[in-house]
Amino acid sequence: MSGSVFFVVLVTVILFVAAIFFSPLFIIPAVIVVLVGLFSAPLLAAIGRTGGRDAGGTPTTSEASYEPVQQP
Repeated sequence: MSGSVFFVVLVTVILFVAAIFFSPLFIIPAVIVVLVGLFSAPLLAAIGRTGGRDAGGTPTTSEASYEPVQQP
């Protein structure tokens, strides 16, 4: 008899916790966090690719302009 009472209490607690986690108040923020996690890496990679040229620093050989020094 005590084993069945323990099982009923255990199932009740599990269902209560599942109801909390599967409520719309939890699912909507969880979905938003998952979507941001999925799309943030490609967006940051695209921003990094386009912003890398204007970041400054030493120009490459193809970007540098050559201005010869004139004789005085």
